Amino acid sequence: MSTLFELFWILNKRWAQEWVSSSEHGYSVTQALALEMLEAEGRLMASHLAVSLSLSTGGITGITDKLVRDQLIQRTRNKGDRRIVYLEITEQGRELLKVLRNQRIELMEKFLEPLSKMKMQELLKFNKKLYKHTCVSD
Repeated sequence: MSTLFELFWILNKRWAQEWVSSSEHGYSVTQALALEMLEAEGRLMASHLAVSLSLSTGGITGITDKLVRDQLIQRTRNKGDRRIVYLEITEQGRELLKVLRNQRIELMEKFLEPLSKMKMQELLKFNKKLYKHTCVSD
């Protein structure tokens, strides 16, 4: 079990390092995922996005500050309750997301290059199973 944990940890670290070194734009994987979620789901409460990305509310603020500053998302407050913050992707954010998706595809192809199509299907199947198992308590 410890070997499996180590492999997951190392692969995750390598993925993040490769993402940063191959990125021309300077956005983290988490920031790219935030853009993905906002495009897919539309306007979201910041707290909902934080839960979806397994971040604290303070963590989501840090992740989204640069996206807001760069006008990739916009942050608005609920008029009735100023504690509620909404996030929404902008057109600039959608355009950048296209570029980041291509970057992700290239990186995935690089990482999965040694696997046959059958092995990739098995990997997908195992990951889906693990994902479902970890989502049971959500």
